[in-house]
Amino acid sequence: MRLKDLAPQSRNAEAKRRYAICAGPKCSFRPKCNQTSHESQLVSEAPTSNCGDNIATTLLLVHCCWTHTVRSSHTNSGSAMSTSPPARKRNFRKCIIGVCAMDKKVKSQPMIEILDRLRAYGEFEVIVFGNNLILDENVPVEEWPICDCLISFWSSKFPIERAVKYVELRKPFCVNDLPSQQVFRSRPAVYDILDANGIPTPRHLFVDRTSASAPSVSQTPDYIEIGNQRMNFPIVEKPYEADNHDVYIYYGGNQGSRRLFRKIGDRSSQMYPDVNELHTDGSFVYEEFMKNGKVRASLHNH
Repeated sequence: MRLKDLAPQSRNAEAKRRYAICAGPKCSFRPKCNQTSHESQLVSEAPTSNCGDNIATTLLLVHCCWTHTVRSSHTNSGSAMSTSPPARKRNFRKCIIGVCAMDKKVKSQPMIEILDRLRAYGEFEVIVFGNNLILDENVPVEEWPICDCLISFWSSKFPIERAVKYVELRKPFCVNDLPSQQVFRSRPAVYDILDANGIPTPRHLFVDRTSASAPSVSQTPDYIEIGNQRMNFPIVEKPYEADNHDVYIYYGGNQGSRRLFRKIGDRSSQMYPDVNELHTDGSFVYEEFMKNGKVRASLHNH
């Protein structure tokens, strides 16, 4: 049964059921890989509503990849491929999972839970690279641990260029696509990808002040003009760098602005009634403000 074939209300329950079965060393559930696109299928089916669903998805995805690798090696040696997983032999080698991320992320509660479940599964050995290794420029990536599967994701100070070089060298199965994570750090690049694929976005204008051809920006109480294009208030001002979370909403007409930031306690924004002027330095994306009542949506990268 595929998760995407279930009704939405049943999908998460089924994922949790599989997660519960897979959580122990005597796992009775084994995905039957009879297609080469199993990785993308599992990704497309994966629910992402909470930590438990993410754990289930990770377990199924990594195990599916590993059993596919084992079967491929059997096939290459002349054995016929079976739709059932190979029986574990006495010399069965565990799948080595490398975790290449900053210690702060690896030691977070959701990540600890995922890694503990993978270890309990009985078929995986987890190696955490750690800050001391990945941040040490004197240790080349050629000396990093070799793994079959890599869990790696960007966060502040993470040397993503070195991680990409490691992937190119060792070619492990990657749960997270590292080159794409470099793109996600640029808001204009993300908008360009969305636009190129026909995905709706709010109307937006770019002001790149690092360019010699940066457009002029003027402001009135009712609208702003960027080059020869006009955008009415309220508008949202976002820095080019996605790592910068200083996002402002300007209401126009001397009504002040609101600054958005990462949630602190029960607050994720603050009103500034006297701040009406846009930033005059730095590069920004300006987009039309979309009113959606009291709905709050957040996208987090773990």
